[in-house]
Amino acid sequence: MKENQNVEWKESWRDVYIKWICGFANAHGGKLIIGVNDEGVAIGIPNGRT
Repeated sequence: MKENQNVEWKESWRDVYIKWICGFANAHGGKLIIGVNDEGVAIGIPNGRT
């Protein structure tokens, strides 16, 4: 799966991504995938709790 208008990869969570989710909800949907770098490699997250 490549990044495109409906798919976005992020290495870690930031609260500002709530805006991305709202944008996906107001458009044609989409996926925000946390724990994947810009090359599409899964890097995971060190701790799911903050």
